[in-house]
Amino acid sequence: MKWHIKYWKCIRNGELDIPYEVGCAFCDLTNDMQNELMERILKEVVEDYKAIGILAKAIWHNEQFVYKADLDLLLNNYLPKAIDYIGSALYRSRGARILDEDVKSVKYCLEYILGVMRLRNLKELNITDKYLSLNNIKMQELYRYLENMVDNNTKIISFLNLDIASKGRYEKICDLLYVVLVYVTGNNTEGEIKISLNIDD
Repeated sequence: MKWHIKYWKCIRNGELDIPYEVGCAFCDLTNDMQNELMERILKEVVEDYKAIGILAKAIWHNEQFVYKADLDLLLNNYLPKAIDYIGSALYRSRGARILDEDVKSVKYCLEYILGVMRLRNLKELNITDKYLSLNNIKMQELYRYLENMVDNNTKIISFLNLDIASKGRYEKICDLLYVVLVYVTGNNTEGEIKISLNIDD
């Protein structure tokens, strides 16, 4: 295994492998070096699910990242791709639980989606209504995928600390699916759910 620090590349078994954690180095995108690093990394990554995982790490490592990043990149490019990947993973599992080889990528897709939901804090209707509410067709698809995963009792462990006051009758739903469902439906109330980065991950 050989590291190329300049581009945060790792050559593993002769193939390029960029660690998800490189997203943490994007910080809050306040200088040219951070922006250039993000652009280079996303250009190097071939698989969309890998780029989504890197961006999920970036979003949750620095709370300002999601507000400083290009909205077209977050909302028009990778948000639909994250939802589509979840759908394709469910298709591959034929409606049953997500296959083991897809769990990690689905997890990152859900964490990315959850992070992008913080853009609702901007209270701009052209963002919330157009992209981040059930008025959006892709969000309707996501809701169906989430219901499917709940029905087949999918369990996914997040790298986030999810502090949930009470799930009520939804106690059997895994924390990550529950939180994403709550945010997608817009039923979250202040203080009900607290999300923080697990610094040990």
